[in-house]
Amino acid sequence: VDEIESLAPEHALVIQHKSGHSGLMNRMALRRVGITADTESPEGGYIGKDTKGLTGYLEENAYFTAAKKVPMPGPERMTLTMTAGTWAAARLEMPSLLRLMPGLEEEVMAKVPVAPAP
Repeated sequence: VDEIESLAPEHALVIQHKSGHSGLMNRMALRRVGITADTESPEGGYIGKDTKGLTGYLEENAYFTAAKKVPMPGPERMTLTMTAGTWAAARLEMPSLLRLMPGLEEEVMAKVPVAPAP
């Protein structure tokens, strides 16, 4: 959870796997959806824990239940979020998902003061 915590330490952060069946949440997001170190994994789901406590990883029914409690942002907020995600990915030298969306990469990258990911 420390790695994702560093991406948005002052905001609740949810990163969904492309399958939609699992994801990562930072500490603030976990608190907002009511998941603590004492929360047991639900039937058909998994809440990641290690010796330090929650890892932020949720799978299947644990993720589905938590994700339903997260409000979906509007289009303007989604664009801002994608911009921030692109910046964070570039900072971590990760390939950008925007490269898969023709036209959108140029629009968003024009607003982000970082070099394109390799």
